[in-house]
Amino acid sequence: MFRSDLSTEHLRSLEQQALGVMSALSRLALGHFAEKLSPEVKADKSLVTLADRAIEKKARELLAPLTPDWGFVGEELGTLSCLSDSNRIVEASPAAPSAGLTPAELHLLHRPESPLNLDSDTYWILDPIDGTLNFLSRSPLWSTLLALVHKGRPVLGVVALPALDEVFFAAQGLGARWGKLSDAPTREPSSEKWTPCATRTTGSLSDAFVSYSSPKPFAARGVESFLHVLQEKSFECRTHSDAYGYTRILCGGIDLMVDPLVAPYDVAALQVLFDETPHASFTTLQGQNG
Repeated sequence: MFRSDLSTEHLRSLEQQALGVMSALSRLALGHFAEKLSPEVKADKSLVTLADRAIEKKARELLAPLTPDWGFVGEELGTLSCLSDSNRIVEASPAAPSAGLTPAELHLLHRPESPLNLDSDTYWILDPIDGTLNFLSRSPLWSTLLALVHKGRPVLGVVALPALDEVFFAAQGLGARWGKLSDAPTREPSSEKWTPCATRTTGSLSDAFVSYSSPKPFAARGVESFLHVLQEKSFECRTHSDAYGYTRILCGGIDLMVDPLVAPYDVAALQVLFDETPHASFTTLQGQNG
């Protein structure tokens, strides 16, 4: 397993800072959630709103004084070479969703052969609103995801679900925990008051509660038969879209979440959470581990 050269003490400090940033971003997101927003349709047919851009801009502002020399990859406003210089945009937008990415390759934004020329081998990656359709539909099942990538691997991840008052967080070697988002500003990440992330102990697919994002990505990849097997063989198969579905595994609610079409900002934070949760695994459809 990959181990970064960031010290445990440094990661613990960064984890607390990331929780503080996410608390502020969540308050901003909830303010927009109460508004009636008109979405734009992007080139890849996904939706974006004023809220997405406002949250991403705020994240840059909050992270810049904490880690000025590190890069920043955002879904909506593009990639910054380093946070201390907001004018140094490396590309207009990050990698689009890809069916070819394995968990081990979700960090490809900073391989040596990558077109991104960041000043540091450490950068933040943000999805300001994961589940924009839910956000616009006034469903509470949307989230904000923040991850720290170091030398090509996610080493810290936070997933906030503001409308549910939930937060899930993990750092490499420090375990994964979850609890009330409203407790984050006043509770240290190491506090025993947080609940450790844990999976169910289901032994077979016939007993499993399975979730998936939508039938469309399965069709886009030509793997509809995979979804059909899940629907026929599992105990129950329902849709819990986007990061919300993954967090239901981490709190012991369901057994499996399948999403065949993802982008790095969709799953970088989740990779760390699954790595740090006992008995959890994060793989490709072929079962390759990250």
